[in-house]
Amino acid sequence: MQADWALLEIPELKLENAVILPVLLKENTSNASLLLAGYSRDTGLGQGGNELTFEQDCLLLSTGDAWHSTQCTAFKGASGGPVLSVLQGQHYVVGIISARDEAGITLFTPVNLIASAAGLQK
Repeated sequence: MQADWALLEIPELKLENAVILPVLLKENTSNASLLLAGYSRDTGLGQGGNELTFEQDCLLLSTGDAWHSTQCTAFKGASGGPVLSVLQGQHYVVGIISARDEAGITLFTPVNLIASAAGLQK
């Protein structure tokens, strides 16, 4: 599998109380602390996928052509959740949680790869 993500176009979106986080397209997460968020369905976490859970103080372990990895655990149901980085006090979306490998390492797709594949970035 090369990627585990989808891009949706929503014709009408109501954002009355939404908080929109900026996307960081440049690779600048090598020394930054990462945060993973998602709606976990694992036993004892996320109320069966009804409550947002997160892992903070995550570190970037490796970068690859399609995946980056972190030592934090994204539990079942968290796929599609954001990977955030805090730079100078601002939260940025830097990736999308995609999978776990055989060793339990969380893999995520960097947003710059998604933007490039969607024709949004050269």
